[in-house]
Amino acid sequence: MEIVCLIKDSVNDNALKELTDDVIEECTKQSKKNNLRNCIGAELDINPVDYHIDDPNFDVERFYEGSSFWVGYVPIGTKIVYGRFYCPRFKTSTNRGCYYYVDDDSYIYDFFKLIKESEIEDEFDIIWLAHSFIKKLFDKKIDAKTRYEMHKLIYKDEELLFRPLKEHGIKDFYHNGSAMCSEIALVAENLLSSLGLEIMYLEDKGHAYNIYRYYNEEEKKDELYILDYAKWVNCYNAEYKYIGSAPFIGEIEDANDDTVDEIVNEGKRIKVDDYYLLSINGTLFEVKCEEKREYGTDFALAPEKKLILKYN
Repeated sequence: MEIVCLIKDSVNDNALKELTDDVIEECTKQSKKNNLRNCIGAELDINPVDYHIDDPNFDVERFYEGSSFWVGYVPIGTKIVYGRFYCPRFKTSTNRGCYYYVDDDSYIYDFFKLIKESEIEDEFDIIWLAHSFIKKLFDKKIDAKTRYEMHKLIYKDEELLFRPLKEHGIKDFYHNGSAMCSEIALVAENLLSSLGLEIMYLEDKGHAYNIYRYYNEEEKKDELYILDYAKWVNCYNAEYKYIGSAPFIGEIEDANDDTVDEIVNEGKRIKVDDYYLLSINGTLFEVKCEEKREYGTDFALAPEKKLILKYN
């Protein structure tokens, strides 16, 4: 919460901009210490054919473009691979994928401005505020291109499947309604990590999400939470009329110091209670669903690729 205090104490916009630049610079330095690669890879569900990571023909080595997780801030210049295209004729996925480079961080300053204007009592207030910020950042505006329209060139013929779609940057997803979990989780990662929260970005068989480590001062222990801004939870009033959405925050039960390592390096699957929110007389209540949500990473890393996780 130290950075939140500095934001609140900023005397004007120039001071806030200087603080934002300093925070981004420090977060970028720390990120390069914590992450060995400059790329995050993913197999997301935008392929022109039904081809998934559990397909028997799936080639792990071709797929392994980067890492299935990222610790802390994702700086400008990082490559985000968010889709691959299977070529039926050659029965392989040799295209180096749909990807973009992180090419903008201006939204950090915008979020800091929102923090300055908002009442913040604890880290969970920040998590909720990030949800509304992200939704506005990626809201569709009139005449915006759909995700399909952004990628329609590679659907024209088979040969084009071998050409990477690399002309896009993260800015191309702002305000056009085409953003999916990879963009949403990435922005969430940067918003929260820039404020000093311990946060990770993970990818799991077509879905990107975050893990948040929270120190419970009252109980003097760490707690781990799944944060999912792309598959949020619905909020209803007492008559069960939809009134909005909220970030999914699911605590990982019985988590310990090895839990994240087991997820990333050993392929451990995590199940957390799903729920929706019910608003009664201004108070929100969690109502558990029968089914649980399951999270993990795309695949366990081979022993020679096993990474030691370090937090800020």
